[in-house]
Amino acid sequence: MAVHSLGFNRIPPNAGNVMLQHPYHHWMDEKQWRVLETLTMVHVVRGWWNFKSKESGNMEVPPGSLIFVFPKVRHWYHCRKSAGGDDEWVEIEASDGLLSALGQAGVSPASPVVQIGDSPFMLRQFRRLFDLGRNGAGQVILAARAYETVAMAFDELAADGRPRAAVKKMQMALGGGASAGVGSVASAVAATQRSASWMRTVFRRATGLSPKRYQLTQRLARAAEMLQSTDRPVTEIALQSGFCSLSAFSNSFAREYGCAPSVFRNRR
Repeated sequence: MAVHSLGFNRIPPNAGNVMLQHPYHHWMDEKQWRVLETLTMVHVVRGWWNFKSKESGNMEVPPGSLIFVFPKVRHWYHCRKSAGGDDEWVEIEASDGLLSALGQAGVSPASPVVQIGDSPFMLRQFRRLFDLGRNGAGQVILAARAYETVAMAFDELAADGRPRAAVKKMQMALGGGASAGVGSVASAVAATQRSASWMRTVFRRATGLSPKRYQLTQRLARAAEMLQSTDRPVTEIALQSGFCSLSAFSNSFAREYGCAPSVFRNRR
């Protein structure tokens, strides 16, 4: 394990090509693209960026994204000049096992960008890396932290490259535990620490349902289980399942299960 470089850019609006401040072997501009022998994970923190390579073409990269720059890939990336942008990166040794794991997660030279949304954990990981570097940590300690950062990025990815941890956290908030998703969709989104619009899009792609629809199906499933396994009054079941009234519960239940709650109970 080895860390080859570590750093960040804070690019103000209408700035020149700050990439030329890198060591000459890492220079990068539209005329002089670069090729690295390592794997670099770039965390785009602020601003919209563009990433170009022969394999991926020209890709727009929104804030809250990870760019995986693969070894031996001729590439160039930059933020939109008028707005500027912030990024941070870690460049590590590219083992066959690591490259294979990226491929299994749906990340490749042709598809190098992964959106993870606003991610406090990723910001904290890079801050820890920077602190270790400034304090003169040895290569073994620095490398261990760098690979941990990459591992935490993997934990965000499902097999198809969708963020997994955030979706799982939202599923638990909407339908897990004794409360059976009594809380609001807004509070469930807040629990993920991601933007509402991004989280709704990712959740629908991962589950096939909107957060609101997912919450409703979870509430009704829990109510159906209580109807058949307990003798609690229907009104009590409705309230415990997160419905504001018996009529709202009965209407939703009939649409989902094709009969009234009392009829459903009598089938047990």
